[in-house]
Amino acid sequence: MEIYQEDTFENTVLYEEGLMTFLLIQINELNKTLVEKGISDKKLREDICQSFFYCFSMFIDANWFEESGKKLYTLIGFAEREGDEGNLKSLYITKSFTALNEYKVGLIMDYFNEMKEDISQIKKGFD
Repeated sequence: MEIYQEDTFENTVLYEEGLMTFLLIQINELNKTLVEKGISDKKLREDICQSFFYCFSMFIDANWFEESGKKLYTLIGFAEREGDEGNLKSLYITKSFTALNEYKVGLIMDYFNEMKEDISQIKKGFD
């Protein structure tokens, strides 16, 4: 398995674009859940997403927890798989903190306004 830690400009762009797409998918999932639970007010849903993803992104960016006596930080990474068994072929991770909190504000605004709560242009699946 190859591990890419933003070693080239192309891998840095791939990681950052992957991070944005991942976050949009999560924003969409939370929004769908809010709608399913009867929250029809768009502004309220956007505010809830901002609040939730503020806490989520701050934890990813800077917080840690202890497990088995080790101080662990959360890391978002992306992988390519190969073969039917789903073995990892490539792993894309960051060398530093993600600054996810900086990305989320604009992404949430774009999702609710420019994208009109529609991420159908994102290709995704389940293996």
